[in-house]
Amino acid sequence: AKSGCTGATSDVLAVPPLVTDVRLVLTCANQDVQPPVITVTDQQLEGNTMGGWQGALSGATVTDPDTPADQVHLTNNAPSVLPLGRNVVTWTAVDSAGNSSTAQQVVTIVDTTASTITCPPSRTLAYTSSPDLGVAVASDVVDASPVVTHTSPSAWPLGRTDVTWTARDTSGNVATCVTSVTLFLPVTTTVAAGDSHTLALLAD
Repeated sequence: AKSGCTGATSDVLAVPPLVTDVRLVLTCANQDVQPPVITVTDQQLEGNTMGGWQGALSGATVTDPDTPADQVHLTNNAPSVLPLGRNVVTWTAVDSAGNSSTAQQVVTIVDTTASTITCPPSRTLAYTSSPDLGVAVASDVVDASPVVTHTSPSAWPLGRTDVTWTARDTSGNVATCVTSVTLFLPVTTTVAAGDSHTLALLAD
């Protein structure tokens, strides 16, 4: 049988007349046995959602010798959110004849964007050894809980001290802001009428 032919029928003409004639009919299909060809390009993407990256993944194209590209079904197995780091994504192409092929793409998700941090307002307070600094608030595109720390002296002096607040995410990106804390020593005096008094306060 001819390659690609799915069936054959034959007829023998009745006798008489005293002749024999055979009519052979071949049904031949245009066979498509070639799978699609997938071309991938590895990607590095900046994290854009909590936990990693989310979106329509690019970097894969498909060609097929027998099927128009827009009729080839191209899919991938990427999760809805690709986590930070190296991810291997498998693409699968299936053409109209059912031929299929796969290809793997490396997608690396990075986080190079620092958190945003808002410092508490600067404040002026009566002297105390443990002044209330307020609370800094930090948020991050990828990291749900950036770590917030601050600097403070072991012993608070009178006058102004700048406190630096730092927000650090899991990728090591750092954002800072500064709150000024000014401590003063409250003084209550009673001055006798007609007397002259001098009062000196030393910051140390």
